[in-house]
Amino acid sequence: MGEQLKLLSDESEGLALSGTLTATGWQLPTNLTRELWIECGQLLDKIESGSAWWRGDWWAYGEREWGEGEELANLADIDYGAMQVYGSVSRAYPFLRRLKNLTFGHHQSAMNAGDDLELRLEWLNRAEANGWSVMTLRREINKQRIGKATPLTGKHRVVYADPPWRYSDKMELPTEKGGESYGPAEAHYPAMSIEELCAMNVKSVVDDDAVLFLWVTVPLVRDSFQVIDAWGFEYKTHFVWDKIKHNMGHYSSVRHELLMVCTRGQCTPDENTLFDSVQSIERTEHSEKPNQFRKIIDALYTRGNKIELFARGDSIEGWSRWGNEYQREAAE
Repeated sequence: MGEQLKLLSDESEGLALSGTLTATGWQLPTNLTRELWIECGQLLDKIESGSAWWRGDWWAYGEREWGEGEELANLADIDYGAMQVYGSVSRAYPFLRRLKNLTFGHHQSAMNAGDDLELRLEWLNRAEANGWSVMTLRREINKQRIGKATPLTGKHRVVYADPPWRYSDKMELPTEKGGESYGPAEAHYPAMSIEELCAMNVKSVVDDDAVLFLWVTVPLVRDSFQVIDAWGFEYKTHFVWDKIKHNMGHYSSVRHELLMVCTRGQCTPDENTLFDSVQSIERTEHSEKPNQFRKIIDALYTRGNKIELFARGDSIEGWSRWGNEYQREAAE
């Protein structure tokens, strides 16, 4: 059945697409004037820019009303990963605080500035005033983030890290003409490239004899060795986190993640306890790791200073921490 779509203009006047729209096309009326034809084309451009917001608001409503997102996605037969991106951006910006002259992609990139809405809006206003593209906005935020990074200091025997990996696969999201695509992870945290991770001065803040526990997702196993080498460690073995719930994937439905165990010098465990290399623990929030793995590390390594890189949540007794949203931690 054909439906007439309505879109509110900036002056809140109802504008309508003439004719009949279906899932397979648009049957324009025979008496369409040139002026109305132009108006419809302009309205289509607005619809393309707004459709990501509509998806996000629709998805956020469903999660708010009926809970578990993955089950909803299965019921609606839609891509759960894509909807996570749309919904997370929509939830991050109240309806009346979104900038009409900037794209959904701009708003998504501004989330890299942190959780503070006013700070994100400050970046968006700057992007609007300077005519920045999505990529320019992202680069400017990253430059300030790196420039304000809290330096890594001290010496540590145990390093536990959950890096904000940047993925090469991209999810096409509707933006403006010539729009760009974005990795799904970047809807949840400010991602870092392999080059940025390798450039961190981890090597200077670890003991000559040290151990690294590094979280790596399956698509990035090969790339992770560049980071391991740059930080001065050598791969030894790994744990497998079986998340029980399935996740996105290209070749299989991925339900596991790897915790690489790497050493420098001589740093075998202080205790001889052998934990099962596969830990089956149901996943919860995006990228949140189970506490069981920290308990395993504490049980194996009882001596020396410990640091968690890209830490989240509350401080843990016996551990130093360096936050994942480090541009904000530097200001606190």
